[in-house]
Amino acid sequence: MYLVLRIISEQQGELYSAKSEGTLSFIKEVSSINFNIKTDPIKAIIISTNLHFWKTIGFEKDLIMETKLFIFANDAISELDQIFFTPVNSSVELKVVTQAWIRRDKLSEIFEIWDIKRSFPIYPEALLRNDSKETKYIRSKDSVLAFQKNKPSADRVANKADGEIQSHISNLSITNDAKFIIPTIERRSLLTPLLCFLGAILLIFNIYCYSFIDKQEEYLIKTSKIQNLLGSISEVYAEFLPGSIKEIRIQDSGRNGSVTLLDENFTTSVIEKKLSKKYFVELENNEGLKILLLNERVLDND
Repeated sequence: MYLVLRIISEQQGELYSAKSEGTLSFIKEVSSINFNIKTDPIKAIIISTNLHFWKTIGFEKDLIMETKLFIFANDAISELDQIFFTPVNSSVELKVVTQAWIRRDKLSEIFEIWDIKRSFPIYPEALLRNDSKETKYIRSKDSVLAFQKNKPSADRVANKADGEIQSHISNLSITNDAKFIIPTIERRSLLTPLLCFLGAILLIFNIYCYSFIDKQEEYLIKTSKIQNLLGSISEVYAEFLPGSIKEIRIQDSGRNGSVTLLDENFTTSVIEKKLSKKYFVELENNEGLKILLLNERVLDND
């Protein structure tokens, strides 16, 4: 089970629990004013249909040859670099092809209002899945949507539907293949300079060690540990939020190190999985800062 935030408008939202297969269950209403990501640590976001676009057309095989292309350029109005879109979804059985998109500036505006600063999978509401035999009718702001069984997208219908109209999206399911494709450009742009910086440091150490290898063999051992620590930090750098690193400190000739972070929501789960064979990984809080501690694992006879 994990938590999902449904953003209905700039102020209105709903919190859901999701099962491992993606089925949603309503928990409570929330707003951008009182929503606290620390209290309700979400793992995914659903954008309501009044905030994104989508289109469904008759099935054409050519449209699904490359699922990560945007096939509705004539309908988007905006240029391609101004939108995020989902992969092309299709149903051969129902003979339809569909895709959703959202303006980048609109998504940025929404995230700023909701104070969301981390990267999450983002799903368009119109592409949620209905696994039941009966059509589900959902009120989304001023529209009513019909979700048919196994159809890759919802249809807008008249306010007077053939069945009960729900005010929430419980019992619909998230489809992993129907989330917005959002490149992590910002993270890569920060990662590249850091890797270059670390590479330069390692090069300097290597040159220095090579020059003094005959005189200071012990120093070579120490600097190799520093190289190992810097290399380990670079391996997990993608787990840090862009701009969140305040300080990197190396201690005890590279046996121990620390990374001071400005990210209050930082967790060590991924880093522990990647580095636990080489380091004891701990996390400390210090006046709003998170300090990641990496202490070398050594054998008792070392």
